[in-house]
Amino acid sequence: MVITPAQVTLAAGTTQQFNATGGTAPYTWSVSDATVAAIDAATGLLTALAPGTTVVTATDANGVAGTAAVTVTTVTVSPETAVLQPGDTLQFTATGGTAPYTWSVSDPAVATIEAGTGLLTAVAVGTTQVTAVDANGFSATSGNITVSDIAITPSTALLAVGDTLQFTASGGTPPYTWASNNLAVATVDPATGLLTAVGPGTTSVTVTDAAGLSVTSGDITVRAIVVTPQVATLVTGDTLQFTATGGRAPYTWSVSDAGVAVIDAATGLLTAVAPGTVVVTATDADGIAGSSGVITVTDNHVIVITPDTATVPRFGTLQFTATGGAGPYTWSLTNPLAGTIDPATGLFRAGRFPTTTTVIATDADGHAGESGTITVTRQRH
Repeated sequence: MVITPAQVTLAAGTTQQFNATGGTAPYTWSVSDATVAAIDAATGLLTALAPGTTVVTATDANGVAGTAAVTVTTVTVSPETAVLQPGDTLQFTATGGTAPYTWSVSDPAVATIEAGTGLLTAVAVGTTQVTAVDANGFSATSGNITVSDIAITPSTALLAVGDTLQFTASGGTPPYTWASNNLAVATVDPATGLLTAVGPGTTSVTVTDAAGLSVTSGDITVRAIVVTPQVATLVTGDTLQFTATGGRAPYTWSVSDAGVAVIDAATGLLTAVAPGTVVVTATDADGIAGSSGVITVTDNHVIVITPDTATVPRFGTLQFTATGGAGPYTWSLTNPLAGTIDPATGLFRAGRFPTTTTVIATDADGHAGESGTITVTRQRH
């Protein structure tokens, strides 16, 4: 029994009629791999489905069989789409077929392509498609290849969170419509092209003209420089180490008022000089800056404890208060044998035995004040 054709190569999606002679009709048709091709069991009409190979078998009324070989191929063109400006070149490639490939375009007035290499040259504004034909005559066609004379300025940018940047477009057909491709990083006014950086990361900007042609910028990078600590209260003469993250090292440090505090430009070590407030700024290697909140410098933390001295009978209580520091205060005793003091409220409770102690109040910034002598006596008053 003879099957025709005995061997065939098909493109996915095409059909092929098989015929059998030399046997006893009717014939029953089948394939060895139904993922590659499907065949009508009664008629022998095969449909190519996916790249691969399969065997077609025809079995006659007496159970005698014959076979044929089928290869299914799919040609793929890359890139599928592109946006170019006149004069740009772009290399196209094809896979899935049998080399060599022959290249062509649907509109040579928009772009030309070298038939043997697939190198495309953009010629004029418009759209075209690229087709590759393999050695067996199988072909594939790209999506739209757009040639536009629209140009975006700037093409790339580096910004800090909160910065704004005006984008402009030239060429094409005004008016233009603007869009950001990552709204978590930056937003852009669709009518004016004014971009606002809102969060760290990378985005790009796309502009579309009145004719529907669009181009996209390169990377727009947004950084957030975080200065630590954000706020602090210092006494004249104190030092405080600042650090920065989120940028590209090294950082350069500065202060808003060198009469209040000075900072080492290289290390970020701040020294409080005089009472007042100051803001610390860190600038990274690319000129992107971040700032602290308000850093307060006082001339002294004189924490006054009231009462300063007192006599308390054993088991008696006395309320202490403090002023002059940053609340809340934490309370403690220099002599625990004198009794106990509530660390949050400053309520002192005298112990059993006569003795003396002093009371310490520590404010929220770690500065401490100490009372005079507190005496615990045997007598109850």
